[in-house]
Order: sequence, then structure tokens, then C-alpha cells
Amino acid sequence: MADENASSVSVARIRQVVLLIILALAVVALIFEFTVVRPKVFAAWDAVSELIETNYANPGQVTNTDKNVQEKIGRAPSRTTSKENRHVEIYEFRRGIPFLVYAFRVEYDTQEDGTQLLSSAQAERLPSRSEKEAGG
Repeated sequence: MADENASSVSVARIRQVVLLIILALAVVALIFEFTVVRPKVFAAWDAVSELIETNYANPGQVTNTDKNVQEKIGRAPSRTTSKENRHVEIYEFRRGIPFLVYAFRVEYDTQEDGTQLLSSAQAERLPSRSEKEAGG
């Protein structure tokens, strides 16, 4: 009887340790997402939005190329595709949980000389902003 009691206490203790480790990993992932990933995603999206607004403010004088966007964001795209005169770059940011990502796509018009001029951006999987994050 004493062996059964000691055995069940040992199993319960192991289960408790495993659950505490999982909880600690989840907390670390959450902290990482809110202190590292989300600010980077918002900064990158804001940079692209600013470049697009510059394009709309100066019609006919679009000079923002794919290189400008990559430089402003500070990273290369995760994936790219091209069809006819359209070039699309997809930027992905790994979240706290490694198999989840935030993503947005940036589209360019390819000119006759091969230059790719920024035309639009689309949020695919972006976090929603709180008032604090939005600056309000």
C-alpha cells in the first residue's frame, strides 16, 4: 500500500513539473510576441504604409522600388512571386509560437526597364492594435 502511495505521488509530481514547464514556455512565448514580434510587425507595416501614402501624395512620381521597401523594413521578403508585370513580396514574422506567423504582402508594378515600383500592400495576417499600440 505504501508503494502505491509513493508511486502515485511520484507520478503526480512529474505531471506537475511537466505542466509547470509547459506553462513557463507559454508565458515566455507570450512575452516574446508582445515585446519583440508585434513591435517589429507594426514598424514594418507602418513603413510600407508610409511609402504607399508618399506614392498617393505624388501621383505620377512614384519612385519607391522593391529595394526601398526592403531597406525601410530592414529585411528581405520571406517569399516572392512574379506574374506578367506584377511582382509580389510576402513578409512573414514568426510569432511566439514558432508555427504561427504574422504576414503581409507588398505588390509592385514591373516597368519596361525591369524596375519594380511599389503599388499596394495588403495585410494577410496582422495583429490588431490596442489603443496603446496605435498611439492613442
